Amino acid sequence: MPGVECTWRAPSDHPALTGHFPGRPIMPGVVLLDQAILFAERLVGYPVAAWQIGAAKFFSPVAPGELLVFALNIGEHGAIAISVRGAGARSLPATCWQLPHEFRKAVRSWLDASAGT
Repeated sequence: MPGVECTWRAPSDHPALTGHFPGRPIMPGVVLLDQAILFAERLVGYPVAAWQIGAAKFFSPVAPGELLVFALNIGEHGAIAISVRGAGARSLPATCWQLPHEFRKAVRSWLDASAGT
C-alpha cells in the first residue's frame, strides 16, 4: 500500500532535553517513537489505543531543532513500517501529506478486520 512522508522539527525547548544530555542535548528515542506513532495514527485516520513496536534502531543522534522526515508505509499484513531521516539541506515544510479519505477508510476497515481475527 502507498505511504506518506511527514516532516517534524525536533523542538529546541522540549523538556526531555534538559537531562539528555547536559552540554550536548539529543532528542530521546522515546520522543521520536511518540512522534512516529502520532503520524501513524494520522495515516490510518484514527487514534489507536494499543500499539506494539516490533523493533526500533537509532543510528544517529537527533539534535534540537533538526528537521526530520518520517516515511510511513503500510505492509500487506497491516504493519506500519516507519523510517526517519534527517532532512539535510532540503528545505521542507512542517507538514504531513494527507491521504485520500477512501484510502484511510480502506486501511481502517482492514486493520479493524485483522484485529478481530
